[in-house]
Amino acid sequence: MDMAEKIKILAVRQKISVAEIAARSNQSNSNLYNKMTRNDFKLSELQRVADAVGVGLEVNFVLPNGERI
Repeated sequence: MDMAEKIKILAVRQKISVAEIAARSNQSNSNLYNKMTRNDFKLSELQRVADAVGVGLEVNFVLPNGERI
């Protein structure tokens, strides 16, 4: 699952729109949608989205055996 899909799921579960996520994270709707289309996010941008919505952010490498690093 790519990050754009995760942001859409986040919006549904938090009962807000993706446009609201954009507003809360101080970016335009078009900017967030463009990043979602390209699936091109910096870690700092993802943290800003998480902070704006009031959720945590975890980044893991997952080995073939399921181990997370």
